[in-house]
This record gives sequence, structure tokens and C-alpha cells, in this order.
Amino acid sequence: MLAGVCLAVGFVTRPAAALFAALVGYLVLADRLEAFTVTKLAPVLSLALAASPCGSRFSIDAWRRARRSGGVPPDSVPGGTVRFLQIFLVIMYSGAGVAKVRGDWLSADVLWSHLHDNYQTTFSWHVMNALPAGSWKALQYLTLTFELGAPLWFALPWTRIPALLVGLGMHVMIGLMFGPVVWFALLMGGLLIACYAPGGLLRRAFRRPTVVAS
Repeated sequence: MLAGVCLAVGFVTRPAAALFAALVGYLVLADRLEAFTVTKLAPVLSLALAASPCGSRFSIDAWRRARRSGGVPPDSVPGGTVRFLQIFLVIMYSGAGVAKVRGDWLSADVLWSHLHDNYQTTFSWHVMNALPAGSWKALQYLTLTFELGAPLWFALPWTRIPALLVGLGMHVMIGLMFGPVVWFALLMGGLLIACYAPGGLLRRAFRRPTVVAS
């Protein structure tokens, strides 16, 4: 837990990321049947962070470094880390799509049945009763199309933004409708924004305010 907190706030960030990856990896291997998807993803993503210059801009480490030596924090990272996460995302999506096709997502009303599972929330109950039953079949096919074609949708410049919006919408709905899976939805939504949101938008969102002397 301490390693995770240090990673989140950016204190000795890269060693904390490596330690967090090792500890969560041990927990996953110790009890694989009880591990959630987000827990299984954590070691891989934490190792990727440990290999990146994470914590160099918005973190306690960056604040301490600025107090000691000043200077301007970096506003970009080496392309390898970002590319790894981008490829990781599309492989995960396409793999999930292939698994769904090999299952019964093309024949059964899987999404409709999931809404009645023990992860059902108050929001999903209201939405389920508000929308016609056929709309869930359409959403099921939209999910399949998005996941199976993810390598193509995110590779082509003119389909990347629509794919980003569809992916974010999908994870918002997952987080609202399936209870504890909200943490997985937040993780995947954050990765989508970090990996595929337009660079100019990200720079504006994380730009440091300019202090004008009076």
C-alpha cells in the first residue's frame, strides 16, 4: 500500500513503481482466481512507469528538485514509453474482441444478461428499463466492432478521435453500470486519454499557470 501511495503522489516515483509492480505481481500469482483485471494489469503498467521518467513534472519529486536546483520541468517524454502503452491498449482491446467472438457475443444477448448480474447498480437498473431491449444488442455489436478493429481505428488518423470517444463512452458506461468494475473503467479511461488524446489538448490541460509580476 505504501509503495502505491508513493507512486500516486510521486515520491521516489520510479523505485516505488518497481516495488509496487513486484508486490502486486506477487499478490496476483498468490491468488489468481480472486484477482480482478485491474489487479492483473497493475504490474505491467507499473513496470512501464518505472522505465519512464514518471514523476518528473507533477510530483513531490519534481517539487523537491525545483526547490534544490530550479529549472523548467520537462513537458514531454521519450516516445518508447507512450508507444508501449498505446500498443498495449490496442492488443488488449483486440484480444478481448477475439475472445468475445469465440464465445457467444455474436449470438446471445450477453450485454443484456450482464445487466442482471450481481454487479448491477441503480443506474444500470434505470437505464435498462428506459431503453428498448434491442438497443443493448446494438451496443453489444458496437463494442465488438470497436474492440476487434482497435488496431486499425487507433492507427488511422481520421478514425483515432472517434475511436477515443467510443472507448471513453464504453468505459463510462461500464463504470456506471457494473459496480466494482468502476476501477477498471477509470484505469482504462485514463490510459486512453494519456495515449490517444490530441497532444495540444493535453498540453493545455496540464500547462502550468504563468505568474505575472505586478
